Amino acid sequence: MGRISRSDMSETLWKWRCKVLPVQESKNVKFLDDGTDASSDLDLVKKKEMTTLGVDATVKTLYEGKNSNPGNNCFEWVDYPPKQISKSVAKAQERPAIKVFKIKDREKQSMGGRLPLTYHSIEIQNYTLVEALVPILKMESVHLDPGDTAKFQAPFRPLFFCYDAIVSLFRETADDLPLKAYLRLLVNVLDDMLGELRKKARHLRSNRLANFKTMWTLFPRDTPVYQFAGTSETVCKVKTTEYRNIMGSFCLVLTCKAMSFSGEDFGGRLIRPGSVGS
Repeated sequence: MGRISRSDMSETLWKWRCKVLPVQESKNVKFLDDGTDASSDLDLVKKKEMTTLGVDATVKTLYEGKNSNPGNNCFEWVDYPPKQISKSVAKAQERPAIKVFKIKDREKQSMGGRLPLTYHSIEIQNYTLVEALVPILKMESVHLDPGDTAKFQAPFRPLFFCYDAIVSLFRETADDLPLKAYLRLLVNVLDDMLGELRKKARHLRSNRLANFKTMWTLFPRDTPVYQFAGTSETVCKVKTTEYRNIMGSFCLVLTCKAMSFSGEDFGGRLIRPGSVGS
């Protein structure tokens, strides 16, 4: 008999707790005005429910299970909510200036039955740091609210292309300013998150090679792109890139900005010149 891990046992206990508690709470005993038990009325209600089975329109809430694999578009749906963290842990997690979230990396091999983790998202909560990043991230058309947190998700395109500007700001900031410590923390986090990607992308470019997963790194904002269609040629600038599942194929889609002529004047318009599939 195999050993049951602590996490699996905790998940099982939480599942049955969610299933059992609502049933216990719904078993209310009714009493008549004279104080006598009206359990017979419950039997009548049950019989009535049996006759109306499948008639009423109801909504069933399902939750994503722990065995889901969003990368392959495979989901495990369960009828109980995910286990909630304790109040003390939740309170402790609200304190950091930067919060980093990781998920299982299902594209890598497991070690000892455990999958390695990969970066999923980052949340910058320090308002001083967010305010300092506002003019930098505008280069990637990302608008931050200085009075709110800044959230980014993988593959962290804005942070990747603004990395050099963030490092320059860190070096130029005086050591006696509070911002210096927060910038140092952010640079260290970005080195861990993007260091391997930056190294791989730099190596591929130096050898004039391309990799589908890192191909988006070749298209910073306003990169010129040429499109050929028959006898026409269009020159446009990259606005953003994203990976999409199109007709069963995982593709890199480029959204670009091009100039168009209406016969009287020129104007900008957004186009998608094409996509690259895996």
